[in-house]
Amino acid sequence: MKLTVDQKKAIDAIYISMESLRGSLEMHKMLDLILFMLMWAKFAPQTNKSTIGFFDVLETLESIYQLEYIVGKLSQETGLEMNFIYDSVKFFGPEGSLFSLSSNFENLRGSLLPAAKLVAKGNKEDIDQIVGFFKEITYDSLGKSSFELNKEILEFSNKIFNDVDPDGNEINCLYPLGTSSAYYFARTRNTFIYENNKTLEEFNKGLISLYGKPFKFEDYEDRKNISFVAPPILKNNSLNIQEYIPFEEDEESNLINDLHCKMIYLAHENTLNTSIAITTSGTLFSKSNGINFFRKRIIEKNWLDAIILLPQIFAGSGISGVMLILKKDRSQKDKIQFIDFSDCEKDSNVKRGKLVIPSKEIETLFKTYKKKKKSNISSLVSIDEIKSNDYNLNHKRYILSDEDIEIINLMEEREVFPLSTLVDIKRPFNVPSFTSKSGWEELNVVLLNDINYIGEITTASKKIKVKKALFNKFEGHWPYLEKDDIVISIKGTLGKVGIVKRDMDRTLPGPSLCVLRPNYTLKKTMHDPESPLNPENLFQFLRSAIGQKLIRKSSQGEDNSFISIDELKNLSIIFPTLEEKENANKITKRSQELLKSIEKMRLELDEGIYNGWLQIEKKDKEEKE
Repeated sequence: MKLTVDQKKAIDAIYISMESLRGSLEMHKMLDLILFMLMWAKFAPQTNKSTIGFFDVLETLESIYQLEYIVGKLSQETGLEMNFIYDSVKFFGPEGSLFSLSSNFENLRGSLLPAAKLVAKGNKEDIDQIVGFFKEITYDSLGKSSFELNKEILEFSNKIFNDVDPDGNEINCLYPLGTSSAYYFARTRNTFIYENNKTLEEFNKGLISLYGKPFKFEDYEDRKNISFVAPPILKNNSLNIQEYIPFEEDEESNLINDLHCKMIYLAHENTLNTSIAITTSGTLFSKSNGINFFRKRIIEKNWLDAIILLPQIFAGSGISGVMLILKKDRSQKDKIQFIDFSDCEKDSNVKRGKLVIPSKEIETLFKTYKKKKKSNISSLVSIDEIKSNDYNLNHKRYILSDEDIEIINLMEEREVFPLSTLVDIKRPFNVPSFTSKSGWEELNVVLLNDINYIGEITTASKKIKVKKALFNKFEGHWPYLEKDDIVISIKGTLGKVGIVKRDMDRTLPGPSLCVLRPNYTLKKTMHDPESPLNPENLFQFLRSAIGQKLIRKSSQGEDNSFISIDELKNLSIIFPTLEEKENANKITKRSQELLKSIEKMRLELDEGIYNGWLQIEKKDKEEKE
């Protein structure tokens, strides 16, 4: 959204004020002080008794006692303690230096005037921009480990809350990301905030107070009807859960070892109706740390209403988000809705790295959610179907395009085998490399770039040295590549497939490559002897558009996609007819001919570039003589 002239002046004023304080205060104290000044303009614009008004040009702040009156006034109006402000004003000079106190406050008051006028005026759209700027610079000061939620997703969440709770006036905003998003909901609702960092809690409540009354920071006494839940994206489970939640654990929550999922579970358990939880794609399919138990419980309790795959909504992070909509008033017949909103339109007119979603996209998303209809981005799935998939909520299993449906129909018409019945699957082998000059063995390693244009592997570009003791330990167990082995990348550049065309001495697959070794012992019992398993056929199928589509549909994750070994084993393979085998042989032969032709033309092109016109001119002259 483009800033108005007044909004731009207000944000510029805050920035200029920050520059004037730079070097005198730490960033968080600087922000506290500027926020205090704007709250002063909001709740004490004119002098009243002993409280000096922000806009009063006849009165100046000349003593710490006058400051105490202002702090008391703001505490009375907002319910905040505001004692933090005394640490922020120590830079005004030595104790008792009234001139320093007065002049510094006056300078700051003057530079903040454009922002103060907008805050005092009370237009919510204006204050949105000021609060948004505070959020952005707070995020920058904390670094990339601190995520800020996308504003348009908060707008969508608010639409849902207004729909399910139109007459309500209370909301829980829980956990660090929920607390920092509370300002968006607190404009119209009384807000309960639980934040273990009291300084951050006071700061967020201060931002909310800029919107003015009516507002009220609720104590957690009774369960609220709705909750916005955004736990931290945790990399470990070593945190003390009691520091983050205001709830008592129960028997089931104790079985959820993952703290992120535990926080979501307890939040909705203590919500009367609807919770919106922000999480990541790993919550949908991971089997570790009790995450699978979390999925099982929210499905068996019939809490899960919708899963919405979001774009990269965390500011400054490449992590894609997932929204879980949890409800307690669902009937047993209600299906679970899956929506893929990850490829929504983005506003291209904003600075790089910042996500802004046009309002029309948010409106379309809300209509899609409300209509509960199948579409190219939406699907409705029964609880029984999810149970049959072992409670895996990977959206790729459930949102089907027209092309997906065509492939499914084709698979139903043909004889299909799981990949594990056709090949032995050898996992990637991560070998530590050493640089010692003695007592080591050298091995070759095939990397992705060793797979040529037509998928053949004839060389290994990397060499590693391993300690002789380690080499001897795994003697006979090294997963050396053999002729006709197929390799497939299962993470990173997902689904790249190659076939080994010759014997390779002591050569290992790279750490992202899984080896598929055709299982010839099964062919006589499983297939017609006239149509034996051919590695080339399997290789071509996996490289084809259908094979690649099946691999992508079986993958997990959005930002760092991978395919698990279990999913790889269950990959459906169509076995070729004799006629298709003949076509496959022709494709192989023609591909090799074309590759040789391309190589010949490339060498000719390289020669022409290398020789240049001077060499050609010399040759022409010699021929004339």
